[in-house]
Amino acid sequence: MVGVLQTWTRDRRYHPHVPYLVAGGGLSAEGTWRPARQDFLVHVTPLAGLFRAQCRDDRHKTDLFPLVAAPVWHKAGVVHGEPVGSGEEACRSLAPSSLRVALSHTRVLTLEAGHVTLQSKASATDQTRSAPVPAHECMRRFLPHVLPERCINVRSDGVLSPGNRPVRTTVRP
Repeated sequence: MVGVLQTWTRDRRYHPHVPYLVAGGGLSAEGTWRPARQDFLVHVTPLAGLFRAQCRDDRHKTDLFPLVAAPVWHKAGVVHGEPVGSGEEACRSLAPSSLRVALSHTRVLTLEAGHVTLQSKASATDQTRSAPVPAHECMRRFLPHVLPERCINVRSDGVLSPGNRPVRTTVRP
């Protein structure tokens, strides 16, 4: 599984979500690739419950735990699952958010009189629009995306980890 934490919408509103890519199969005990059935990969509803429980349990391991209000963990999360063919389209969609900065210079149109005009694209219509926000609001939205010193923005585990190069040759078609 590959997941990317995304915290903004296209118009830079706070909306944390984690899109995942899940392989359509797995390795057998003998090390051969076993594809999943075309009509089934995973039950989404139980997976959502497991994911939420894991997040809830892991929150105790961080110094940030007291900053998260308890009612947050009682809200129902939204889970959506669908097959995406070979996965190339999904990778193209996730790559920019995993490799680029949260706010590129091309999205900043103007900075005048304490306001920043940001450009965004509406998901439904694909139309470009712009919206002025106060400079302090722009900074409030952007600064949580600045990684602390010595942190990396992409980690690879499982089949994608550097130590599993021989396994990847088995998995690739």
